[in-house]
Amino acid sequence: MSSGLASGTDLPNARIVKRPPLVRFMRKYPLQIGIFLVAVVIWLIFVIGAPRTFLAGDIYVSFMATTPFFAIMAIPLTMVVITGEIDLSFPSIMAIGMTAFELVFLSTHSTWYAFIACLLGGLIAGALNGVIVVRLGVPSLVATIGTQFFYRGAVMVLTGAKGIGMTETQGTVLYPLLVGRIGGVIPAQFVWTIGIGLLVWFFLNRHRFGAHVYLVGDNLESARLMGVSVGRTKLLTFAVLGTVAAFAGFLQSEEILFFWPTIGSGLLLNLGVRRHGHDLRNVCRRLHHGRHQRRDRGDRLDQLLERCRGGIHHRGVGRPSDAGEQAPHLNEQPGACGIPPQAPGAIASR
Repeated sequence: MSSGLASGTDLPNARIVKRPPLVRFMRKYPLQIGIFLVAVVIWLIFVIGAPRTFLAGDIYVSFMATTPFFAIMAIPLTMVVITGEIDLSFPSIMAIGMTAFELVFLSTHSTWYAFIACLLGGLIAGALNGVIVVRLGVPSLVATIGTQFFYRGAVMVLTGAKGIGMTETQGTVLYPLLVGRIGGVIPAQFVWTIGIGLLVWFFLNRHRFGAHVYLVGDNLESARLMGVSVGRTKLLTFAVLGTVAAFAGFLQSEEILFFWPTIGSGLLLNLGVRRHGHDLRNVCRRLHHGRHQRRDRGDRLDQLLERCRGGIHHRGVGRPSDAGEQAPHLNEQPGACGIPPQAPGAIASR
C-alpha cells in the first residue's frame, strides 16, 4: 500500500522523455518525407541513365523556365480536389484569359488594362464553373469537360483562330517582373510558382478559408452544421483556379512573346495519361478512381513533385547527350524511365 502511495506521489514528478526535434519532425510529416525520398531515388535513376544531362545545370534552368506554367495551376487545383470536386477546363481558361487580353489590348493598346482583363476573364470563367457545379448541381467532372470545349470554341470564334504577338509588352515592367531572369539565370516565373505555393499553403493551414476547404472535403453535413457555407467555399476554389489559370496563360505567352489560341491544349496529358492512345475516357477513369482512393488528402508536395516528374519526362529523357546519343526507347514509355506517375504517392503512402 505504501509503495502504491509512493509511486502515486512520484507520478507528477516523473520525468517526461522529450524526443529529439528530428524525430518529432519525421513523425509529423511522414508522407511528405516519403514522397521526397522517392523523388530523390527517381532523380538518381535519371542521373545514372543520362549523367551528362542531369549533372549539368542547363536542364534545371529549363525546368525552372517551363515547369511553372502548369505547376502554378496544379497548386490551386489541389484546393478544388480537397473539396471533392475536379476542374478539367483550366487549359481552356488559360486561352480565355489571353483572349480577353488580346481583345482589350487591341482596343486600348494598354498592357496593364489588358493584363487586368486577362485575370478577370479567368476569374469569371472559373466562377461560372463553380455556379454550374454548385447552383445547378451538375457533377464537376461532367461540367468542366463541357466548359472546356465551350471555352475553347469561344476562343477560336473570338480570335478567328489567329494569335497575337506580344513583343510590345517587353517595354513594360510586367515582362521582367513576370518572366525576366533574376541574376541572368533564375526565371522569374519559378519564383512566382514558389510564392503561389506558399500563399496556398498559408490559406490552407493558417486561415479560416483553408479550414472550411478541409471541412467541406471531409464531410458536407458536418461542415453545414458548423456554419460553413459549402456552396460559397466550392465556388471560391473554382474562381481562384480560374484566375491562376489565366495568370499562367499570360506567363506562358510572355515567355514566348506570342499568344496562340491553342495555348494549354496539351496540359491534360500532364495528368499522367498515356501519351499514345489517350482519350477523355482514360482521363475520366483515372480521375474517378483517384478521387475515391485519395480524396481529401490534397498533398501539395505530391502535386509539385508530379509536375517536376512530368517536366523531366518531356525534356530530359530522349534529349541528345554530349556524345550525340539518344534514348528514344525511354521517351516512348508512358512513364519516365518506365516509372508510372502515381508511383511516388503510392509508395510513400505505404
